[in-house]
Amino acid sequence: MAITNETVTLTAPLKARATGWLTNFIEAAQRRKVYRTTVAELSQLSDRDLGDLGINRCEIKRIAKEVSQTA
Repeated sequence: MAITNETVTLTAPLKARATGWLTNFIEAAQRRKVYRTTVAELSQLSDRDLGDLGINRCEIKRIAKEVSQTA
């Protein structure tokens, strides 16, 4: 009769994984805040003001996404 024994080793301790998860969560929340703020501020501008900046109203969400990813 053969008996096998298998040991599973975690790649990172639980505390390190939890810290990494928390860091990712905080960074994502900060990116969402930048996105929402950018959309709100650009949406308040008139079409003329947006035109002066070279932005079409339909581009606001795309621009906000780009800004939030680089922030």
